[in-house]
Amino acid sequence: MYCIEEMVPRLEVYSVDEGFCDCRGMELTMPYEDFGRRTREHVLQCTGLMVGCGLAPTKTLVKLAQWASKE
Repeated sequence: MYCIEEMVPRLEVYSVDEGFCDCRGMELTMPYEDFGRRTREHVLQCTGLMVGCGLAPTKTLVKLAQWASKE
């Protein structure tokens, strides 16, 4: 979570392995898709762990987007 906190203004830790980032306004600096990729790369570099990243306007849709991103 520390690695993700470095990249976002606000992070809500949901569980030991899940969190929700408040990304409002981030679209002004980079597309959301690029932000998701950079976040995944940053966590991989910091921890060696691969993570999933779902981006959506509500927490429910975020969970669905993350689930859909799995193989």
